[in-house]
Amino acid sequence: MKTRRWLLVALFLSIFAYTVYGQITIQKTDVQQYWGANTSVKLYSDTSHYVNVGESGGPNVYDFSSLVFPDSVAYTLYPSSQIPQLAPRFNSSSLVWGSSPQAIDNSPVYFFTDTSFVQLAGVSIFPESQTYSYETIPLLQFPATYNLQWNRPNGLASEIIDSTYVNDTLTYHATITGGPKNYTIDGYGTLMVKGESYQCLRVKEIDPNSTDYYRFSYFTKEGVSIFIDSYQSQSDTGIVEVEDVYCTRATGIATLVSNNRIIPSVFSLSQNYPNPFNPSTMIQFTVPSNGRAVLKVFNILGQEVATLFNGEAAAGINHQVQFNAWNLASGVYFSRFEFGGKMQMKKMVLLK
Repeated sequence: MKTRRWLLVALFLSIFAYTVYGQITIQKTDVQQYWGANTSVKLYSDTSHYVNVGESGGPNVYDFSSLVFPDSVAYTLYPSSQIPQLAPRFNSSSLVWGSSPQAIDNSPVYFFTDTSFVQLAGVSIFPESQTYSYETIPLLQFPATYNLQWNRPNGLASEIIDSTYVNDTLTYHATITGGPKNYTIDGYGTLMVKGESYQCLRVKEIDPNSTDYYRFSYFTKEGVSIFIDSYQSQSDTGIVEVEDVYCTRATGIATLVSNNRIIPSVFSLSQNYPNPFNPSTMIQFTVPSNGRAVLKVFNILGQEVATLFNGEAAAGINHQVQFNAWNLASGVYFSRFEFGGKMQMKKMVLLK
């Protein structure tokens, strides 16, 4: 009886460790592997007016699993140097998303400095018009970790330039706006969204000269981020009224523009879905080149319980396998993926 009690305690602690992650540090390389030239990013928006933005400190659970995010739009991240209208305006290493280099619709322009991930502007490029809105926003400072603070100093203003061609006539105006903004990584824990969970950091952005809004940003190492704009009249914890909610998922998948085929170009093991699961779940992996890959499942004692894949894996395919645990007991399991001398592991929870 005593042994059984300790096993139940161990199981509870394992599940708790899964559902509430500890503090993480996000490095520049973590973000760059997903936000790179000619990779793919999906944008989801949600129309909810009230959202639980969670708590500061941690570990916390930032649960956005109830948000539907009905609108999904897939874009490619293009280097600004590939777009004639942008090449003279922005650093050649900056990135902009669009459905093609000729169709850039209200897209942010992103750039990596030595120590930060920055949004430089918002642009729209079409054959008949161009719009540029310049505003430097330091989205994330590196290494990003709990309690890190940074700011956009006073005087770093936004120059908004609208250049629109109508009947071959250029309409132009420019204004100066903006001011200081303060950023704090004020929370950490588990981000739950679209049936998956990740370790995350919460960034709170405040404009000290405005009462308009807060911005809450939730960043992960897996290329998934959530952005929420709320009003400063609202609390910065719990359920608040919001203006905008959207999610980005940068996949680190290169897009061949010539034939629109999507080619996975990274060594990657995805989190199983659903998770927790009963009794089966799906696991996806990609490889950067053709070669032998091995995907196995282990229990919490390190014992192998299943071999899901052991053979030649082809690049250019999102490999998906099913793990059926009908004959296994409830508990914590680990998927382990090996390819080319590298290994990744993900934690899974079976609840019957």
